[in-house]
Parts: sequence; structure tokens; C-alpha cells
Amino acid sequence: MQWLIWKRWKYFKDELGQMRRQLARSGLRRYLYITATVLLLFLMYRWFIRRPEFNEKYGYRGEVMRPDVATAPKLNTVKLEIYMESMCPDTSRFMHQQLMKAWSLLSGTGRVELVIVPFGKARCTAIGNDDFECSCQHQSNECILNQLMNCVIDRVGFPDKVVPIIDCIQGKPNLAYALQSCIARNALLNQA
Repeated sequence: MQWLIWKRWKYFKDELGQMRRQLARSGLRRYLYITATVLLLFLMYRWFIRRPEFNEKYGYRGEVMRPDVATAPKLNTVKLEIYMESMCPDTSRFMHQQLMKAWSLLSGTGRVELVIVPFGKARCTAIGNDDFECSCQHQSNECILNQLMNCVIDRVGFPDKVVPIIDCIQGKPNLAYALQSCIARNALLNQA
């Protein structure tokens, strides 16, 4: 009797195991088919439907820090206003070491609106109706060089042309030296 029970138990166990294997195989196959289908649909979506706004904003694969991201079409612009003094050592250091390097990289992108105001810590008082008398932090030569920078900005107008000239004038000791080394050699300023 035990033998018969044992045989039926073994038969039942074998049948149960076989059913489990069949279910497991079909369940595994179903899972694999569903996963493969979803993966294939995702790859087709990525291949055929590109999102150019993502690539323009973040670069290919979201690499934000790539150098060519700056050449992407204008999305956001930064307005940079620099209030400076022509003979200030801190301004000279900033212009020569930081602004010129950054401007050489970003000037062609159209993403930076640059405004340079050569005035600094000058104090102006009105004399009469239409005239002013100004005193600058670094003596009268600074006021004269600030005026020269303002004339260059007014005459040239475009920041990509103005910045190298302003950088040249920045830190020069007097008007004669600035005119000789920065203005006389510049063909853009010598036109009519």
C-alpha cells in the first residue's frame, strides 16, 4: 500500500513539475517577447523620431558641457554690463586675464549681450547748462582715457570690434600712448 501511495505521489509530483516547467517556459517566453517588443519600439522611436529641441538645448545625449553647445541656435542670452575705469589695476587684470579669454570663446555665439561703460568711480558736477567737470579716482589721465574709450564705443558700436580696442587702451598711462599704440594702428577707426 505504501508503495502504491509512493508511486502515485511520485506520478503526481512529476506531473506537477512538468506543468510548472511548461508554465515557466511559456511565462518566460511571454516575458521575453514583451520585453523585446518594448525595447524594439523604444529603439524605433529614438531612431525615427528625433527631438531637435533636446539636442539644441542640451547637446547630443545630454552632454551639456560640450564646447560646441555654445554654437547652437540662440536660446538664452546673458546681458553683461561692465562698469570700468581705464587706469584701475583690478579692471586691467580683469580685462586682460578674464574678459578677453571669455570673449574670444563666446563672442561669435550671439548669446552674450555686452555693454561696456568706461566711467568707474568718477564724480561729475554740472558747470552751467551743458557742461560738466569730472574728477576720476586715478587722476585726470583716467578721465581722458575713459572719454577715449567712450568715443571708440560710440564710433565702432559693435562689441566684437570694440572689446579688443578697449582691451588695448585699458591700463595705458596716458592719451598719447593709447592713441599711438591702439588707435593709430586700427584700420577700423581710421576710416573717414
